[in-house]
Amino acid sequence: MAIYKKKPNKKIAIMLMLATISILMIATTQRVIPIQSEQIKEKALTISELEQKTQSGNNQSTTNEQTVENLEENKIIQTQNVERTKKIKTKKVNKEWRLMEIKAKNFATKLYVDKSKKPNLDVTKTRTSIEDKDKAENPQFVDQEGDVINYSIVITNKSKAKTSENIKLTDDHDVVVTEVKIAGKTIDINNRNNNIKAGDDLLEGLTTKGLKTNETIEIQVKYTVNKEDLATALAGDKKIINTATATLEDEEYIGKDNVNGENKDKEGTDVKNRYSYTVNYYENGELAETTSEEAAEGADIKYSETREGFEFIKTEGDKVVTSTGGNILNVYFGKPEITVQKTGTKTINAGNEIEYTITVKNSGYISANRVIEDELKGTKYIENSATIDNQKAEPEISQKDTNQLLSWNIEIGAGSENQVAQKTIKYRVKSENNAFGEKIENTAEVKISKDSKEIEDSSTTATNVNEINVEYNEYKEGQKVVVVEDLISTGGSVLDVVSVLREAGAEVLGVASIFTYGMQKGLDRLAAANVKNHSLTNFDVIADVAAKQNYIHPEDVARLIQFRNDPSDESWIGGKN
Repeated sequence: MAIYKKKPNKKIAIMLMLATISILMIATTQRVIPIQSEQIKEKALTISELEQKTQSGNNQSTTNEQTVENLEENKIIQTQNVERTKKIKTKKVNKEWRLMEIKAKNFATKLYVDKSKKPNLDVTKTRTSIEDKDKAENPQFVDQEGDVINYSIVITNKSKAKTSENIKLTDDHDVVVTEVKIAGKTIDINNRNNNIKAGDDLLEGLTTKGLKTNETIEIQVKYTVNKEDLATALAGDKKIINTATATLEDEEYIGKDNVNGENKDKEGTDVKNRYSYTVNYYENGELAETTSEEAAEGADIKYSETREGFEFIKTEGDKVVTSTGGNILNVYFGKPEITVQKTGTKTINAGNEIEYTITVKNSGYISANRVIEDELKGTKYIENSATIDNQKAEPEISQKDTNQLLSWNIEIGAGSENQVAQKTIKYRVKSENNAFGEKIENTAEVKISKDSKEIEDSSTTATNVNEINVEYNEYKEGQKVVVVEDLISTGGSVLDVVSVLREAGAEVLGVASIFTYGMQKGLDRLAAANVKNHSLTNFDVIADVAAKQNYIHPEDVARLIQFRNDPSDESWIGGKN
C-alpha cells in the first residue's frame, strides 16, 4: 500500500487507521467510501447511486479497474451527518480535497485528501554586500563596470505540504552562483555552470528532494555590473533593482495561486556618476607631479600625504567631486632647504678683534631645528659678545683639538613662495698677538644635530693679519699719513696697511722704506694702488757695492739682477760661484 509520504503524528496515525479500515471495508464490500466535503460538486453521487453504478458496470466489466475509472470521472461528495452503517463519518473541515490513489492487493481506488495543503513558496532577496572594483572599503554604491553586487536569495515553503523536487529559481539579471544551501546544508556546485544568464534556472541540476514545511534553500549569487546596467540606472532613478522568482514546475501546480513566489531587491543598489579630477603635487612651491583620476559623485578625492624626502603641509582646492572638470586639488609638500653664509673683518692687526656674522637661511616650506658650529682657529671667543637676531645668545663652548668649538641650536622658520626665513648670529673673537702676516680662516657648519656627521651646508671666511700693526692716536678723518716700511718685495703687506688707512679716511701720501728689491711685481702693485715709495736703498745698489767689496763676483751682479726681475726664470742658475 502506498500513501502520501509524511512523517505521522498522533492525528495522522488515527487518519491512517481510518483509511486502513476503509480499505478493508472496500476490499470486502467492493464499495467506494466517500469522504465528506463542503463543496458540493454537480456530479456528486450518493452511496446507493455509487452501488448501482458499480453493479451496472459489472455487466460491462467485472474488473476493479472499471470502478477506478468511474471514480476518476466523478469526485464523490457526501453531505454532512452521513450514517456510519456502510460509510465512515469524517470530521467536518472547511477545505478543498484532491484525489489520491490508494492500492491494496488487486484492488485500486481513489480517495480525496486535503488539497489546500499545496506548497506555498516564499522568496526573500536581499543585498548582502558590494565589492568595489577599486577595492574601496565598505562601498555603499556602484559607479563603474566591474563592481560586484552580492545577493542572498532564500526560498521557504510556507505551507503544510511538502514540495516536489521541481523547484525553478530565476533572476532577471545575469548572476554567478557561489553557494547553495538546503536546510542549512551547503550543496556541491562544482559541476554546475556558474555563468547564468537572466532567466536561467539557478537550481538547474541540483537535487533539493523537496522542501518540508518552513524548510529553506539559500543561494548566494554575484552580479557583476556592466555598462548597460550603469547607463540604464543613470538614465532612470539611479538604482539597480532586480527580481528573483521561484516556481514549482509540476503540472499539478502550474497556474495555481500561491505556488509561485517572487521578491524584488526593494531598496536596490545606488548607482552614481563618475567624474574626473586632477591632483597637483608641489614640492617647496614647485610643481613636481600631476595625476588624473576618476571617482564617484560625492566621493572624496584621493591623494597621497607622503612623498619621499618631504613633509605634508596642506591641500587647497576641491576635495569632493561634484561635476566633470574643474575638480582640482593642490597638495603641498615641503622640506627645509638650509644655507649658511659666514662673513668677518677682512684685515686686522695682530691681537685685534674680529667680528663674525653667520646668516642661516631656510628657503624650504618646512621649519627646521638646526645646530650651527664654528671652530675657532688662531682666535679666542670674547664672552658675552654673541647675539641671535640682536638677542643675547651665548654659544655652547667645547674643545676640538686645541681650538674652541662654538655651537648654537636654533629654530628657523619655514620659507614661502615670496620669502626666505633666516637667523643671524653675530659674535667677536680676538686674534693672537703674534699672528703677524697670517690669514685666519674659520668655517661655520650647519648640522641636523650635534651628533650628526652630515654637514648640510658650510661657509668659510678669511681675515688677513697685517705684517705690522698700524697704530695711531687721536686720529681725525682726513689726516695725511706716511707709511714707514722696513722692506718691500712684492708690496703686499704695505698695501694692506695703506688699504686700512684709506678705509679709515686717511690720506696716504706715500711709503718710506729702508730697502726695496725693486721687484717688478711690487712696482706694478704700488703703481696700481697709486702709492709712491721712497726707499733709502735698493737691490741694485747693494749688489754693486757687494761686488766692489768682493762679497760677490762682478759677473754675478747681472745674474742676481736677472733673478730679481723674473724669479721664475731659472736661466740665471749656473755660472761662476
